[in-house]
Amino acid sequence: MARSSGVGLHLGPAPIDSTRRSSVRVRPHLRFLPLFVLSAMLLGQAPMPVSAASGIDHIVISPPKIADKAKLTVGQQVTITVTAYASAGSGSPVPDGTAIWLALYKTTRGGSATACARTLTTVAQSCPATGGTGSVIVTYTAGPAASDTNPMGSDQLQAQDLQTRPSVQASTSYCYNPNNFVIKPAPIALKGTLLAGAAKSGTVSVTKPNPDPTKPPIPVTDASVYLSIAQLVPLDANFNPLPANGVAYARGYTAGVLDASFTKLELATSTTPPKLFKTGPAAQGIQFYYRAPVILQPGRDDALIAQDQPSNACQQTSHYAFGTAPSGTRVDRIAGPDRYNTGAAIAGTYAAAGATPTVFIATGVNFPDALAGAAAAGKIGAPVLLVQPNAIPTIVSNQLTRIKPSKIVILGSTGAVSAGVEAQLHAYAPTVTRLGGADRYATAKLVAQTYWPSGSANVFIATGLDFPDALAAAAIAGKLGAPILLANTKPTVPNPTRDALNSMAQGRPKGIANIYIAGGAGAVSSGTQSQLSYWSNSVIRYGGVNRFDTAKRIALAFAFLGTPIVFVATGLNFPDALAGAAPAGMLGGKVLLVTQTSIPSYTADAIRSLRPASDVVLGGTGVISDGVKNALTTLP
Repeated sequence: MARSSGVGLHLGPAPIDSTRRSSVRVRPHLRFLPLFVLSAMLLGQAPMPVSAASGIDHIVISPPKIADKAKLTVGQQVTITVTAYASAGSGSPVPDGTAIWLALYKTTRGGSATACARTLTTVAQSCPATGGTGSVIVTYTAGPAASDTNPMGSDQLQAQDLQTRPSVQASTSYCYNPNNFVIKPAPIALKGTLLAGAAKSGTVSVTKPNPDPTKPPIPVTDASVYLSIAQLVPLDANFNPLPANGVAYARGYTAGVLDASFTKLELATSTTPPKLFKTGPAAQGIQFYYRAPVILQPGRDDALIAQDQPSNACQQTSHYAFGTAPSGTRVDRIAGPDRYNTGAAIAGTYAAAGATPTVFIATGVNFPDALAGAAAAGKIGAPVLLVQPNAIPTIVSNQLTRIKPSKIVILGSTGAVSAGVEAQLHAYAPTVTRLGGADRYATAKLVAQTYWPSGSANVFIATGLDFPDALAAAAIAGKLGAPILLANTKPTVPNPTRDALNSMAQGRPKGIANIYIAGGAGAVSSGTQSQLSYWSNSVIRYGGVNRFDTAKRIALAFAFLGTPIVFVATGLNFPDALAGAAPAGMLGGKVLLVTQTSIPSYTADAIRSLRPASDVVLGGTGVISDGVKNALTTLP
């Protein structure tokens, strides 16, 4: 499970607006090369950790843009401050004497710049940080402006941590376009702050200078913005690409109307230009969301890039979405002060605002109705939020407001989630439906028939009398796109489950390829197992000596699907595992169980075998202690 550390090159256009985040500016002649060529050119050899190479974590340039062409006359000077910081967490400037490498890229009609008594050229030169502020002062002198339609008349000051193969860069430009691209949040995320598979939403807007300099910039209506994502796909020792980077999606306005769906952003190359989006008729921003890779690897960065032209852009802004993962096994915790807050925090981590059409609502008081819903949620990438029977907790209301779903699905009858809560939910989505049967078995049937209307080749069966087995299976079911149906200790299959099995088999005997039983004979009877053979020739039971062993057996049986991430929940109560099973299914992860103070041997064995890239502990220290969390990082 241990992972190597290291910091790689940050690939992508550098920030034009101010940000406390490192970045890299790719020269115009490099940016559109095929990625594998660019990676090889930039990598050269294994990257050196920034702390060992320079002590610089990120660089900030102020002002964030030297000037627009119309703002400077020939010979006019601008003072620029380049500040290097040693730590993203503390924001401490580097010590005096730390080398900051500076270069000026310009056209034949461009200006000039000096720093530490040196004239800057395209070859980076070293200047020491001075004044106890980690800064170097640069003086830029404007040259003759090129045509306002010629973006190559721009100058760019670039600062970096090393002269060659830098891993930290920032830049600022002298540009003809007076408009400014604004990406919020800025940056999308700092290094190590995004969990594996986490989603982060934001907007890209455009502003122009206000004639009154004392007033804020003016938003631009129907502005054209070209968006792409920059990625560095790192290579292993044998020059093979490591697992893929994260992904980004965006939607703008067409004929003044917000696009219904998001478009995936691509790496811009000579054959794949950036995609065009427009801001809204009332200057609304372009919406985007970024999802971090499920497997976090050192030496990887993504950047969202906004520019004014599809190529040779004068005006560019980039904000980094994901930074180098920490060394060793990554173990994170998602928690709130209670089950409702924890469920909301899980949704807040993995559900992208505006891009999550469906939200499931279940009672936080009891588990039966929600068991089948967790598999359906994982299948379609929907979160599960918990409510009280007669009230919506404030934190859940906040998440519904943020996510803006088009549909809310209530799991269970009015005895679980009241009609009053149902009425309140209409304020958060245009469509609110309820899947609630006469009992838990009937509710599971309704979920299966709703989300698997054409049947399913695979079906999971778990007891409806307890939660651990079903929730361990729900992650696998979500990944496979299979429903969960409920049984009990009686020797016969419950009638609603029979109906659902007939639906999944499309009315054909042996019409289901595989039926998987989660739990031993004490949970799902041998008589039930025998009857299930009517619907399938392959009825397989995964049952252990206890709930921890059963979860292990289920996880290992489906290890062939891959396990980039494991969600670790208490095996003694249901809410956290219920909320976590949905993203586990969506991301292809597994759910394993622990106690408040220990990692059962079954769970430890499973983690050693699965070797996930990340573990996510669900719930606060009251359900899973810091001792357990820390022990997860050191499992051999």
